[in-house]
Amino acid sequence: MPNEQTPFEKYLAGEPLNEELAALQSGAEPAAVNPFPTSPSHALAVNGDPERELTNTERLDLKEMRLSPGWPVMQRLFQKLFAIHHKSAITLSQYSPLENRDKIAEEWAYVVMYRRAIDEFNKLATAEVEELEKEAR
Repeated sequence: MPNEQTPFEKYLAGEPLNEELAALQSGAEPAAVNPFPTSPSHALAVNGDPERELTNTERLDLKEMRLSPGWPVMQRLFQKLFAIHHKSAITLSQYSPLENRDKIAEEWAYVVMYRRAIDEFNKLATAEVEELEKEAR
């Protein structure tokens, strides 16, 4: 092996250190990597008993999820779902309210149920993260 360069010497010379870096240097797109890989234990936990307590690993996942950019998006979708039903209830209430009273009552009941479900979901998520932090102390 006459005159073979060390990785540091290759780095200083601007040469790629491996095939992946060589491909990137030649303009290839980087391979997509899932930043949230699903392990077999996660799959079992999701499909397990919904009434069991969350594990600390699941609580940590929840905490990280709440800090991710996707959490506000999910919250916005919850609010959008609520707004759809709220607008529907208002629209039904404006025209022939006595004729459509059962449908109107049903739609307003859904509005209340969606609001309650969203609030309870967020309170539950907060409580689970607080439990994780309490155990960490």
